[in-house]
Amino acid sequence: MNIGRDQTPAEVPAWIEQDIDGNQIANIQQGGCESGAYMPAVTYYKALETMSEHGDEVLQHIQDCYGELPKPRDDESWAGMAVHYLSISVELWAGGFEVLEDGEAACLTCEDTFTTSEAYVRGDEFCQDCAIGDDAKEAQS
Repeated sequence: MNIGRDQTPAEVPAWIEQDIDGNQIANIQQGGCESGAYMPAVTYYKALETMSEHGDEVLQHIQDCYGELPKPRDDESWAGMAVHYLSISVELWAGGFEVLEDGEAACLTCEDTFTTSEAYVRGDEFCQDCAIGDDAKEAQS
């Protein structure tokens, strides 16, 4: 799925901060969570809190991608395990995006890429064809 650097994905799992944008996703892809690109996954108390609330979903996402859960280190603490699994899951999710170059955006309807200077006035979320089509549908209703 394409995403512009300043865009927020249309759907973000509950175990990821909802205001994540294309820049953060690109940084996660480049250096992983451990690089500081996504601090909620590597801060012990935040990772424990997230895994306490959404751990089943996080682990299921990893299993869906790998077919099994990677084994943590033998001497890993509970907090370390939370960081381990949450980081893996966030990195897998972020890997599903193609982050576009600066000045480009992706239409949330058709996923076509367009330059932000061509964007329709609705906050760079839709290409002109989809935005005009939505306006025409609304006018007919």
